[in-house]
Amino acid sequence: MMNEARIGTGMQGVGSASIAYLHALQYAKERIQGSSLENFRDPNFAAYAVDREVIAGDEAEREKWHGFLEILTPIVKAYCSDVGFKVTEQAIQVYGGYGYCSEYPVEQFMRDEKIASIYEGANGVQALDLVGRKLGMKKGAYFMNLLVEMGNTVAKYKDIKGLSDLAADVQDAVNKLGETALFFGMCGKEGKYLVPVGNAYPFLMMMGKVVSGWFLLWQAGIAKEKLDALCKEKGIDGSDRAKVFEFVKDNRDAAFYSGKLASARYFIKNVLPEVDAAVTSIKSEDLSIMEIADESFAS
Repeated sequence: MMNEARIGTGMQGVGSASIAYLHALQYAKERIQGSSLENFRDPNFAAYAVDREVIAGDEAEREKWHGFLEILTPIVKAYCSDVGFKVTEQAIQVYGGYGYCSEYPVEQFMRDEKIASIYEGANGVQALDLVGRKLGMKKGAYFMNLLVEMGNTVAKYKDIKGLSDLAADVQDAVNKLGETALFFGMCGKEGKYLVPVGNAYPFLMMMGKVVSGWFLLWQAGIAKEKLDALCKEKGIDGSDRAKVFEFVKDNRDAAFYSGKLASARYFIKNVLPEVDAAVTSIKSEDLSIMEIADESFAS
């Protein structure tokens, strides 16, 4: 009986996906939004981005941080809202059946979070803004400055035991991010601008993972320094994992810093490798999503 029910549940998933697809397809055909992709390079294309100056000591510093803001705004908006939705979905899964019921708050969190990927500039538009406008700002200087800043963080921790392998992984991902941006530039010069346009969202999500890996490495570096200092105060050898583990269980600050290190390691080792798959997909130059005829969509 249970196996039959499980098969039925899988069919429910297919059925729900099918009916949702058909409704979305019909709506997409009726509700045309924005200009065609062929006209994407028209400077009148509207993009949602917040441009503001950051207070700094001099003009050069102000320009640097303004550039970071320009590049990171679509990443923060789209990557964080999409991942936030996935986290709320997983929270419901942790609760099991209870998570679906209104007696617990997680179902409300998931419903409330969905709008974040739609308002203030839908996330697809954020991706187009990133690839079509932000990467090329100041002839690419803003983007390159960000890569340099990431590299500076890697250089700081690349020779520290316990962080060196994480730093190497982050640097590899940063390199791939830069290479992919250059690849987009070459596609543009060769008239293949639909390649970056068609891969704008995968690129944004890829960049979101690289930026997250960078921030987590940064946090891990600070956390390790703090944890090592706490261990030293207690006369604990920081390389003795068993003793550190016992210390962490009894010291709130040590537990916090240890958690930061574990979080960084998990993300960099388990999520950041997804960048490799994204790069392979993007560089295939596959444009099947553009080449399929409207009549070929099932309706």
